[in-house]
Amino acid sequence: MSSVLSGFATAYKLPTKFSALITPSYEDNSIVTGEDIDMPIPFTVVNGVLNINVNQSADIQAFVNSGTEPLSRANIQAKSFGGEKPVTSLGPDMVTYLRNWINQIESIGSAYTGPLVTYIQPLMTKVQIVNPSFAVSNSGAFERDRSWGITTEPPVSSEYIGGKAANNYYTAWIFKTPLTVQYTAGSGFKYITFTTQFAEE
Repeated sequence: MSSVLSGFATAYKLPTKFSALITPSYEDNSIVTGEDIDMPIPFTVVNGVLNINVNQSADIQAFVNSGTEPLSRANIQAKSFGGEKPVTSLGPDMVTYLRNWINQIESIGSAYTGPLVTYIQPLMTKVQIVNPSFAVSNSGAFERDRSWGITTEPPVSSEYIGGKAANNYYTAWIFKTPLTVQYTAGSGFKYITFTTQFAEE
């Protein structure tokens, strides 16, 4: 009897749902050749240290080095991949990015050298992204928002979730709970907060 119930409990699960991802993002034109794609900032979490993977592409390196303001939404879809990791400190590339961004915000003329305090420590979780090249097509190609498709050519693996080690198989760390960083501004403090949410399309 218990095996029947456990079998039923295992089977009674909803299918995976993909949703639009609203998370700190940057623009990258090397993910899909010749096309600007809004991608989640490639955060990493190792032993409680939150960092940015600047080796993912030249575009993320430029984003970090210039201290560019993040985009507020990645124009992609993703599903929850699971797992949680707490953040206790910031890694060197994350610190470099924040200092360069603060310099842009405050117009202080040089990289911000004051303290960066992790005011609210986040929990990070992983998502898997629909392959950015898997775009809606008017030519009858299989579309993300349909459950079937007819094409004149067979689909290739790059039209689904795929990827390789270099792009972490289209997985990304996002904020399950917010991160807030405190920095000194004049005689007071300012706070930078990062969050993530899923949105219905």
